[in-house]
Amino acid sequence: MNYFSRQYLLLEDKLKIKPLRDVILFVVITLTIHFLYRLWAYQFHYYVFGWQILPPQAHMFFVDLLFNTSKWVMEHILCIPFDVNGYEFMIRNPDYPAHGQEWVFRLQVLYGCSGLKQFIQFALLMLVFPGPLKHKLWYIPMGVLLVFLTNVFRIVSLAEIVRFSPSSFQWAHDYVFRPFFYVVIFSLWVIWVEYFKNKKKFRWKLLFVKNLFSKTSAKPSE
Repeated sequence: MNYFSRQYLLLEDKLKIKPLRDVILFVVITLTIHFLYRLWAYQFHYYVFGWQILPPQAHMFFVDLLFNTSKWVMEHILCIPFDVNGYEFMIRNPDYPAHGQEWVFRLQVLYGCSGLKQFIQFALLMLVFPGPLKHKLWYIPMGVLLVFLTNVFRIVSLAEIVRFSPSSFQWAHDYVFRPFFYVVIFSLWVIWVEYFKNKKKFRWKLLFVKNLFSKTSAKPSE
């Protein structure tokens, strides 16, 4: 154990934060990945040693996938009336032609909507965070799929909201659905910690609850 590890453990005991070790590690890793990604994207334009790791085609692939999946859900499940112009949903006014204009909102799916940052953030979090590698091999792809479906849910929900309240778009986009991404990532992390990283501890919890239930059931009725 190196010097910094020993100092951290001493600080952990002093502040009595050992039960929060996993949460602190989650926050540190998540914030580090977030700021490093922003630095990589805005300062280095996705280049590493002269190679562009994420070319525009990668973003467009996920934009196209997100747009077409959202389009299918809006058309076949939610039956939202809309037209398409490139990567833009032109949401129809439900009261037209009786009231207002034919289009109430133009919902664009841009580079920043692709969810690629969140895919990378979740994948790197799970790779760095302690836990069995054999489970990471399937848990990471499954988590990325759930994050993608969360993004689809975000787009179709925004389309439904702006049909009836176009002025609510910015608030819903910034303060509801953007944090919702991280709620999903945090939930996936909690499942990982409880069911895989601390599997032995979790089994002991189940055993304790099972024994407690058995003792309660075994009490003779008066």
